[in-house]
Amino acid sequence: MSNPASKTKDDLEQYLRVTKVDQTLIPFISKLAKQKAKSNHGEKLAKWGKTQFTFLSQRKVFNEYDEKTWTRLLVGLSDIPVRDALLCHHIEIAQISEDANRYLIKVAQNWAKVAQVAPKSFRAPICSCVAALMWQAGEGILARIAVDFALVADPQFHLAKLLNNALNSGMPAWEFRDAFTKITNPWS
Repeated sequence: MSNPASKTKDDLEQYLRVTKVDQTLIPFISKLAKQKAKSNHGEKLAKWGKTQFTFLSQRKVFNEYDEKTWTRLLVGLSDIPVRDALLCHHIEIAQISEDANRYLIKVAQNWAKVAQVAPKSFRAPICSCVAALMWQAGEGILARIAVDFALVADPQFHLAKLLNNALNSGMPAWEFRDAFTKITNPWS
């Protein structure tokens, strides 16, 4: 019988390795980036962020491959308020779930599938988020793998550096949970 943890580790490493960037995502990314750019600042940008958060926080979102959904995730996670709100949302949902760790691992695995086909400029945000979710699920080794992938994509990516420092220091995930859940989330 195989070890389920090693299977999860192998799966995560496989998901995070880019085998081939999905070129069909590029036009959707361009279109969504233009929509965001048109939003400029203020209320329109807040509305754009709320739309992304509302869509991406639904449980059914990742039931199957969908280019538009995956694009929304990549662009959404590259937007700090949307990214932080999604991390907060999923970590809070996990805390009231029957099996918190399993919930977080499932979300991280779904996001890792998206990371596998992501263009390089979108890999650091999604890999960092996968790391954060895995760490909060008690999977420090898997979090380390995801942080390493994020830092390869962008060695200066702030969330990846922050998670890297926390993991290197041996900080327990529960001590960092407030950083994810005590944010100002205008959409939940």
